Amino acid sequence: MPDRLMHAVFAFLALVIIPPDRRIEWQPGIPGGVPHYPFAVNVKDAPFSARGDGAADDTAAIQAAIKACPDGRAVHLPAEARYQAIAAARAAKSTAP
Repeated sequence: MPDRLMHAVFAFLALVIIPPDRRIEWQPGIPGGVPHYPFAVNVKDAPFSARGDGAADDTAAIQAAIKACPDGRAVHLPAEARYQAIAAARAAKSTAP
């Protein structure tokens, strides 16, 4: 089934299945826009040195970069790389700008 037709079928089913009093008006995006945090740390730079090759475990490098990043700033993970994180990275710092 083509994507466009499938989306139309799902939209129709949602109108039939979800009672009117349970529907919400969905608006895309984030109220006020996506916040901008300037980069402070690049995960591929030393001392973090993430490989970003899709094979190496970059968990420790990502975790160290998060830990070193000052509040209100961001860790940069260059998009042209592929990062593999075996364990979850934790951000213990405040996420408020």
